[in-house]
Amino acid sequence: MRIFLILFILPIYCFGQTELASIKKYKGDSLYFGVKNISPISIWYEELKKDSVDYSTHTFDLAQMQPKDSLYPIAIIPVNAIKDTSKINVKDFINYKFRRANPRAIHDDTYKYELPYAKGEKYEVIQTFGQSFSHNKPTSRYAVDFKMPIGTPLYAIRGGIVILVIEDNTEHGGKDFIDKSNNIFILHNDGTYAQYSHLDYNGADVEVGDVIQQGDYIGKSGHTGFSTRPHLHIVVKDGNGISLPFYFKIRPNKKLKSGKKYLRN
Repeated sequence: MRIFLILFILPIYCFGQTELASIKKYKGDSLYFGVKNISPISIWYEELKKDSVDYSTHTFDLAQMQPKDSLYPIAIIPVNAIKDTSKINVKDFINYKFRRANPRAIHDDTYKYELPYAKGEKYEVIQTFGQSFSHNKPTSRYAVDFKMPIGTPLYAIRGGIVILVIEDNTEHGGKDFIDKSNNIFILHNDGTYAQYSHLDYNGADVEVGDVIQQGDYIGKSGHTGFSTRPHLHIVVKDGNGISLPFYFKIRPNKKLKSGKKYLRN
């Protein structure tokens, strides 16, 4: 059987505009689709359920792909089932997503996180879990906000690999600026990631692919995005972007309280 490459579909993106993967389409006695990781970090391919799938062969439900890894085939569709193969898209048959973190990650609830600032410093918590101002959605319910001046050095609350850096924003304001925040995303070994938000312009001192240890310096706080005053927003999420409960070393198994300052020993 002879199979030959006929085209590339557009690159795929995920929370950020960096290219993650490309879809390849091959034609032989059937139409074959494969995918290649073109990013410098590992990514997850997840197939989502879709009722209209009749022809395709589903090989991968959830798969982690290292840089340059390929998955083939993710779908096999008989040519005689399709009138015009030149315009067919794999998403006509399979609903899937690429993610920088594991969408089915199980958080290690025994892990104790470090406070995100220098030893000997203490900062006030201005918003914690489930508060109504902006921590009331699945993506932010378990976030913590620390009041701190612009330019405060930040340190990793947990070790991992840097998977995304955004640092070119300069604006701040209300909800209309929610997509204008500077951020660092660090993937943990349990498949979750930490998001450090509202960093200063050019405030990241790490790059995608850097391996970070807990307590390492990573950048500077700021006042960008949906931010009414200078602060740091910290949240731990799974690959779907859903926030997860997490706890710092100084208060085991308890959430921090708004209005209190916490010293990093």
